[in-house]
Amino acid sequence: MELGFAFWLTEQTGISVLIMISILGALILVVLRLNMERWHAPRTIIAWIWWPICLYSGWIAVATIANFSAYLAKINWTGGLDELTWTLITILVATALNLWMIYTRNMREFALVGAWALIAIAVRHWGAIQEIQWISSAGAVTIILYAGAHGFKNRTSNPFYPKNKL
Repeated sequence: MELGFAFWLTEQTGISVLIMISILGALILVVLRLNMERWHAPRTIIAWIWWPICLYSGWIAVATIANFSAYLAKINWTGGLDELTWTLITILVATALNLWMIYTRNMREFALVGAWALIAIAVRHWGAIQEIQWISSAGAVTIILYAGAHGFKNRTSNPFYPKNKL
């Protein structure tokens, strides 16, 4: 990610987007290859391999969305919509992506990074742009509630559950 960040800092956002997409693609291959969160792994595998990969993948997904949005703004691409509308669409897409990661891959850790990013967006725009404030807040709350419900529903298969000693 350091390379992508270097291009980001020097405002070479197009190259930064390509690098971030490459990193995200590699992480997706890792998740698929390890069949992460789809089998009952020992606690050490979950804590020291799966969770760091989930958190890093969530962070890279957030950064990729941010870089892509910045790149589109830099080239003045509007797609016929105003900036606020695109921002709201991006927030909704990010929310859907994170919910999808919980639903299809059980990657609650990934999604909670997305919730963190949406909370940061809400705080940044609190009292200034209410549409962004409320949509990003709603997205974060939705992700957090769904992650909690998913975790509760699957608690008995969790190796950290008191009765399980994997």
